[in-house]
Amino acid sequence: SLKHTYGRNEMGQPDLIYRFMDLANNQATLNTRRGAAFGFASIAKLASAQMAAHLPSLVPKLYRMQSDPNPKVQEAMGAIWKALVDDPRKALDEHFDAVMKELLKEIGSRQWRNRESSCSALADLMQGRRYSELGPYLAEIWSMMLRAMDDIKDSVRSAAGGLMRTVRGISLRLCDVSMTPHSEAQAAVAVVLPILLKTGILSNVAEIRGLSVEVLMKIVKSTGKEQLRAHMPELVGCMLESLSSLEDTRLNYIEQHAERAGISASKLESARVSASRSSPMADTLELCLRYMDAAMLEEVVPRLTQNVRGGVGLNTRVGTAAFVTSMCTKLGSDVKPFAGKLIQALSEAVRGEPSKAVRKAYAGALAHVGKCAGEKRLARLVEDTIKSYTDPGTSDARHFCGVMLRELSLSAADAFSQQFPLVLPQVFVAQYDEEKDVAALFTEVWEACTTTKSVSMRLYMVEINAVIIQGLKSSNWPCKCRSAEAIKAIAKDAGEALNPHMAALMDALLAELPGRLWDGKEAVLQAVGALALTCKKSPLPSAPAPATIADPTKLVNAVLECVARKKVTFLKAALECLKEVLSGLEMHDMLSLVAPVLLEAASVAPKEKPVTKDAKDGTEKEEEEDKPLPLVETLQCLAAACRSSSAATLKSHRGEGISLALVEALKIDRPWAARVAALESVEALAKRLQDIKTTDPLSPVHLVEKVLPSVLSCCEDLKISQVRTAALECVRSVVNAVGSFGALEPALKQSVLKQVETLTMDKSAAVKSLALRVHDELQGAAQMEG
Repeated sequence: SLKHTYGRNEMGQPDLIYRFMDLANNQATLNTRRGAAFGFASIAKLASAQMAAHLPSLVPKLYRMQSDPNPKVQEAMGAIWKALVDDPRKALDEHFDAVMKELLKEIGSRQWRNRESSCSALADLMQGRRYSELGPYLAEIWSMMLRAMDDIKDSVRSAAGGLMRTVRGISLRLCDVSMTPHSEAQAAVAVVLPILLKTGILSNVAEIRGLSVEVLMKIVKSTGKEQLRAHMPELVGCMLESLSSLEDTRLNYIEQHAERAGISASKLESARVSASRSSPMADTLELCLRYMDAAMLEEVVPRLTQNVRGGVGLNTRVGTAAFVTSMCTKLGSDVKPFAGKLIQALSEAVRGEPSKAVRKAYAGALAHVGKCAGEKRLARLVEDTIKSYTDPGTSDARHFCGVMLRELSLSAADAFSQQFPLVLPQVFVAQYDEEKDVAALFTEVWEACTTTKSVSMRLYMVEINAVIIQGLKSSNWPCKCRSAEAIKAIAKDAGEALNPHMAALMDALLAELPGRLWDGKEAVLQAVGALALTCKKSPLPSAPAPATIADPTKLVNAVLECVARKKVTFLKAALECLKEVLSGLEMHDMLSLVAPVLLEAASVAPKEKPVTKDAKDGTEKEEEEDKPLPLVETLQCLAAACRSSSAATLKSHRGEGISLALVEALKIDRPWAARVAALESVEALAKRLQDIKTTDPLSPVHLVEKVLPSVLSCCEDLKISQVRTAALECVRSVVNAVGSFGALEPALKQSVLKQVETLTMDKSAAVKSLALRVHDELQGAAQMEG
């Protein structure tokens, strides 16, 4: 033990060790370590004058050896220490530097027992020391302690844990301005913070990272603004990066495989962000915001822009955006000189950001920075945001535009209201985006920035129409669809405010009808029909004058050309559009224009589809051939045309053709839906003839008389109640159109009464009720005429 403790080179008198060993060999009491210590203690008392010169070398080693892992060595070295040192506190004060250097050196020793004993001894040595004593060694103490916490030996790591608790407590005391003079606290912060930021948090050891974050948060909480000023950029940047680097790596793995595991990626991102907001790093950032002032911005802003452009990890990017938002809220106009840099960095980052959570956070930060940037800079930001919707117009760009405008409407409402003439027209059209989540964003912006839809629409009608027409002229098909959908909304809610713009909108729509078919082109036809319906006169006497179409013939011909297209969905949309156009043009007789196409389709009898055998597998396949117009839609168009037809047209050969076509359409081999549509056409024709008869006694009512037998045959359809109901309504209209029930031929009159009377006992309550009413009307008419 003595030999291990005192080397000949360190004492300066190598013969001493041999004297001690000789005593040990000759005395029985020196056969053990305790005996050696006792013997040495006796010798030390006798040779105290000679030993005094060697205390600077003996005290550091003796002090360390008192914490040796071996209890017997501890006991022996304790006895020697007591023999040599009369006043331990005084001796440690006198030899503090030597002891500290010895302990710090031995923490890095190759022998584990030296490392362990040095950690324990250093923890005792530091108790109650002031900054003036510990300051020169504080950085090395932290460095060696972190090294020992990652030691390969369990017992060394355990001893380092005790040292860690001591160093943590003393460091927090030295950095606390309420317990330490400000100058010393500032110096302590200048030593501790860089080690924690550059070494502790970046360590691979979980315990070291946890310690570093804890100490950092407590230092920031207890120290002052002046102590942190020089370290704020590094502190903020490190904490933001730690939001991702200290996150559980399993969460990142789960997100990468979320789709395979059936987990919503967006919900997982939201959960990760929510968890990071309650982390110690986020709490530290909140504390940093308390000390932020305008003078710190010059150094903090470059670090923030660096994180925005190159931040790695979801939480880091969202945390950076949140910090910028809070900073703008706290400092307000002080951010204005740096707003340009922040806006540029955030704008560049958000356009290429795939994560919706990060995109939303960046948009929120942009909105707050824009609010602080001034009116002109905000106007440029809004203009660039609006442009991103159509250029490049990608899904991510449109989503960003919606998120950005929403955040501006929430965070900078007063300044944003000055940009309404530019923003709201685009927002109105973008409400009809093909992606539901994007459309929902713009709907939210529209509702937040307007009072009522119709009033705001009228207020910005000129600007909205300009955006719509520009969209229709675009080469982008979804953009054309959005514009067409916007026209439908205008036609529904704008009222008389639409009248001055009717011609321009209709011309723009008609220009899109010719040419190749593209996905969604049906929306253009729907918009044409919606506009045409606004020309329909309202039955209310106080209603404003309806819009007018400058050239109705041009409009109908344009739609008829679309009816000739072969794509089924487009063809049906064209017929629906034609029906709405004819309904809207109720003041114009378009029957002669549309009759050739409609009557031909209505008169075509259904054909059996020829089949051929497949040479490969012998199965039968239907032959593809040109299909006629859909019968139901065709008959609906015919009914709409009849409602606005003139007496002259009906008296011509067109009227006869209509009767024949309707008789053909009412045959029993036609689908029940087609027969219902044909009955509605007969009813429309009868009502129109009744109207014409009030001014023209020579109204061709014989047209509906010819169809009446076919109508009565529909009353015999026992399967479909809708057919019987429509037939009864049709009988009533035909009788009213003829003028008197007695004017019908006796046989036809008898057939009508018989069929109606039969239906009064129908199993369908609706049919039975209607039949009773019609029967009573016919009986009453017969009695009056009799």
